[in-house]
Amino acid sequence: MGLEVDGLAIGYGRTVVGRDLSFTLAARQVMCLLGPNGSGKSTLFKTILGLLPALEGEVRLDGERVRDWSRRRFAKAIAYVPQSHRSFFSFTALDLVIMGRTAHIGAFAMPSGEDHDVAHASLARLGMDHLATRSFPELSGGEQQMVLVARALAQEARILILDEPTASLDFGNRVKLLREIRRLADGGLGVILSTHDPDHALQIADQVLLLHQGRALAAGSPAETVTAETLRQVYGVDVAILDAGAGRRVCVSSIQS
Repeated sequence: MGLEVDGLAIGYGRTVVGRDLSFTLAARQVMCLLGPNGSGKSTLFKTILGLLPALEGEVRLDGERVRDWSRRRFAKAIAYVPQSHRSFFSFTALDLVIMGRTAHIGAFAMPSGEDHDVAHASLARLGMDHLATRSFPELSGGEQQMVLVARALAQEARILILDEPTASLDFGNRVKLLREIRRLADGGLGVILSTHDPDHALQIADQVLLLHQGRALAAGSPAETVTAETLRQVYGVDVAILDAGAGRRVCVSSIQS
């Protein structure tokens, strides 16, 4: 059955930033959440994660309301990668990734050899195992982001939520991460990521939710949702969606007026 978002209204206190948001994410699917700044992408994620209360509607996993779950059970099912993470302590990258094992370790227990193996494997999967002994605060923004993704992988959850995971990455790591996201979904995970780049949706997504002024302007396959017309409505710029061959489509804009 997967993750179901049903009629959510989202916001802060009495301030509503989104209404009537609904979708279902199954295993082996990637959903891209597209929308301009302030469209409610991060607020939607925080509501799904239980960090903010839903003003209306429900979030369910396999038909069960997740707001009734313990945080430990939730963490075993859903992993989250924030846009950034401020560490006030000089944890190593490996220390931070091992924190992703917290729900499996239990209260007051020490990480086992298996937990260390999972953490190393998560870093290695992203090509970041060479950072294991480096101080996390001393890493570049892009390196920190890849370590945060590794921490989420170490949770071994079924659903992975990533909030603009490529924003601070260089071109090479951006390509590596998008490929890994697609591989993770093909391996059985359900993945939701927010992005400002329509090409990310065209490259790896099975579904797209396009947010505009607090509502879903379009929802469905990339071919149905990522069009020149919908992008013009949302972003206020003219673009073209071109055939790049081998079944690929790309979004092209012009900087000339």
